[in-house]
Amino acid sequence: IQAWLGSVVVSSNLVPWIVTVHMLIALVILAISIFTWYKAKHLQFRILLTTNPIITFVTSLALIIDVIQIIFGTEVREKIDEYASKLNGNNRQLWVNGAENLLINHKNLAVGVIVINIILYVLLKNNFKSNSIQRQLMSTSFIIIMFQIFAGVMLSYWGLPPVAQAAHILLASLLFGIQFYLLLNVFKTIEVSGEKYNVG
Repeated sequence: IQAWLGSVVVSSNLVPWIVTVHMLIALVILAISIFTWYKAKHLQFRILLTTNPIITFVTSLALIIDVIQIIFGTEVREKIDEYASKLNGNNRQLWVNGAENLLINHKNLAVGVIVINIILYVLLKNNFKSNSIQRQLMSTSFIIIMFQIFAGVMLSYWGLPPVAQAAHILLASLLFGIQFYLLLNVFKTIEVSGEKYNVG
């Protein structure tokens, strides 16, 4: 289905809603792959549901906001492509003007992403060891978010450089994948078959 949608995206000359659906299906495929790998790797462990439910809620909320932000991002890209077409591909530095209102929402939600991840970091710091997979994933998330912000600034103020466009999409997908994996790991586990895994 994803391959077919990809061909439709190209043949339809980037019809707006198809681009968004194509991106969302890519995220679903990524989530399924991560979930399958997680289950296969930790099949020998029994999960002990002792984690603070607030952590699960905030992690889920962070993931949902990530998806919404990605949707906003694809819509911004769609508007920019439409505007670029009107300009016949000229004046690249002006393309961003075609998505002014959506871009404002995208930037505002970026602040929300930062805030929710700071809250999540504090919660994880208080509930998991510094060398736990949960803390490591959270630290990686922050690094990706910082690179995302830098790529976003480049796109907004430096004339949409192609390398920043590619990086922005890649980093968004990585952040989603990492935070989905974090959600799978917010539960503490107990010793099974002589092994111990991530007891917070």
